[in-house]
Amino acid sequence: MLTPFETKLFKTLSELNAISGQENQVASFLLHAYQQFDYPTITDHLGSVFAVKKSGLPMPKKFLFLVTWMKLVSWSAISKLTE
Repeated sequence: MLTPFETKLFKTLSELNAISGQENQVASFLLHAYQQFDYPTITDHLGSVFAVKKSGLPMPKKFLFLVTWMKLVSWSAISKLTE
């Protein structure tokens, strides 16, 4: 169940214009949202946005990898990362 805050975020995100090649509204929204949570952000030359939320544990067994592409927002729980 989503909180009212999460519901508002998803509603706003789903209403943004993301025409192919003009996804800057979504990128700006995501960068601002991640910065509100004080997550370090990384962007690439394709416009992808990455947020980093580190664990308080020295060697966590699982971590959250949050990747956003302007046409798809997805969350993945990853238990092992390999190169």
